[in-house]
Amino acid sequence: MLVEPPARGIRIGGVTIAPGEARAIEIALGGGAPPKAESNGAPDAGGAGAGAAAGEGRAKRARAGVPAWAAVGQKAGPRVTVVAATRGFEATAALAASALVDEIDPAVIAGSVVVVPVLRAGG
Repeated sequence: MLVEPPARGIRIGGVTIAPGEARAIEIALGGGAPPKAESNGAPDAGGAGAGAAAGEGRAKRARAGVPAWAAVGQKAGPRVTVVAATRGFEATAALAASALVDEIDPAVIAGSVVVVPVLRAGG
């Protein structure tokens, strides 16, 4: 008698994906709130909050996250992760990863697949 392990869901970016399911997700980077700017009560030398605004923009991008897609098959198996466009400007890699997403059917795969078309906060 052949015993097969049951399919298990995966948890990525705080989202649980059940067997037979596929969905777009966002993987958070950096977590927590941005550090608060210290103030000595004096106005900014660079104008009305110029340095603070730049710092807030960087903190917002760090919290933004990386767009991804994941699918879990009906049968147990390995997890495959595809990461493309690691610098964010490799258009061909991002297009190939997006095309891969269109071809994967969670009803027929064993295991799970995670595709990250652009490894850059905010996509």
